[in-house]
Amino acid sequence: MNTRLLRKVKKAILEHPENTDMGYWVKHDDSLAECGTVGCIAGWVWAKADIENLRKLPQVLSWDHRALTSAKRLLDIGSVQANSLFYVANWPSNFERAFNNRVTRQAKARIVADRIDHFIKTKGEE
Repeated sequence: MNTRLLRKVKKAILEHPENTDMGYWVKHDDSLAECGTVGCIAGWVWAKADIENLRKLPQVLSWDHRALTSAKRLLDIGSVQANSLFYVANWPSNFERAFNNRVTRQAKARIVADRIDHFIKTKGEE
């Protein structure tokens, strides 16, 4: 598992909560964030690993097989681990509930960061 990249993603999410949206891999939207781009954990993985190619993506890229495969490869994790990290509905129930009960992007970003910490701590074997 590429914990170094996951820690970079966590740091970026906490520094830029306005750029975090678990509903999109990548979404360009000037009304949501100063840089005009928001993304989920997998989107941040790709952004931290390959920002130049990120800028070439379509306006909105929701989940598709390429997004999952790319982020999974960059993190060096399997499909089960990827599904449990990238999809809120597959998170441990305490994280899922906490995330869904938060309203602000900052509060949600904190839960996402906590989720990443837990994933690293358990080596994705939850």
